[in-house]
Amino acid sequence: MNRKARLALLAAFAVGQAGTVQAQEKTPLSIGSVFASRQGWTIGPSSSGKNCLAAGTFTGGTTIWIGFGESGESLVAFTNPDWKSIDPENEYAIVIRSGRRTWHGKFKGFERRGEKGIINVGLKSEFLIDLARAGGIAIAVEGANVARLSMAGSAAALVSAIECQKEHGSAPQEARAKPPGESRRESGGSSGTGFFVSAKGHVLTNHHVVQSCTRFMVAAPGDQPRAAKVIANDSQNDLAILATDMTPTVVPAFNTRPRVGEGIHVYGFPLSGMLATSGNFTLGNVTATQAMMARLSQLQDMDVMADEHASLAKAYCTVKCRETVGWARELLGGNGILLENHIGRFVADAEAIYSYEGTREMNTLIVGKSITGLSAFV
Repeated sequence: MNRKARLALLAAFAVGQAGTVQAQEKTPLSIGSVFASRQGWTIGPSSSGKNCLAAGTFTGGTTIWIGFGESGESLVAFTNPDWKSIDPENEYAIVIRSGRRTWHGKFKGFERRGEKGIINVGLKSEFLIDLARAGGIAIAVEGANVARLSMAGSAAALVSAIECQKEHGSAPQEARAKPPGESRRESGGSSGTGFFVSAKGHVLTNHHVVQSCTRFMVAAPGDQPRAAKVIANDSQNDLAILATDMTPTVVPAFNTRPRVGEGIHVYGFPLSGMLATSGNFTLGNVTATQAMMARLSQLQDMDVMADEHASLAKAYCTVKCRETVGWARELLGGNGILLENHIGRFVADAEAIYSYEGTREMNTLIVGKSITGLSAFV
């Protein structure tokens, strides 16, 4: 997880009963075909083929459904074959807790294939994202605790549900209400992040973002989209420059001589309007460690991996792992040590792999011997 500020979403459940009932009737909770499987979650279009859902069943038999209704509205539902007391005609006060966050709302009872559950349709997309990112949740119905769920894999499941929705269903209602061109809302459209590179309003973005488009729009955060024109393309380096009529207040400086191994900082808007309405900032630790291990596997497959290759990968990846879980612990404050948030487990795992078969210092000495020919061991 990154360290960006999380949105306060206490108003996410502001949906009237009539709207919820109507949406429920149009949104059967069943997956007709499998689009993807993610860490125990099944994602796919509903039996009607008009919307996409992700479903994951956890200990105790509770299934969480997240996804979209037939009109593109966001939905969350919980079902369990043991919830016999749920009345499909009633509305229930629900409290969902996750660490320091608590959400209150009204869910409608319903029944499907011999099991009962509660559903809310028309939620804000930000709530759906925040729920999927939760390390674990506790659910109370009318004041009675009914389930504690780990939510493992839910973030990946939501991303797959969005990809499925793009292929099989309608964009979320909130996305359709915004001006076109702001994100992937038109058929064949794409979205990406750009940065001002001149005081004249030139914007640098990726070639793959614009390569299949005939009309281009750019928007600063919180501003309306404006027309733009592609004036330069570089498919080999995946870069493109757009001309706009915007006047930037600040133009970032370029580093014309980057060094191999330098740290990087990444800022962007992943799936703007669907996954994020504000920017995400990251140091790229997860991607960097994955790439390091992928390269190590390639060297092993070629039968050329040496001890120093393994030591370099272990020293780098374990340090970045400790750093990342440390930020996760810091982000949650005192709740970072609670079992339901899993961060304490990740911290313990990171410490174990950091120390297993030699610490970073020992592995660094092995790499140093390979580079210099001098051994620090007697």
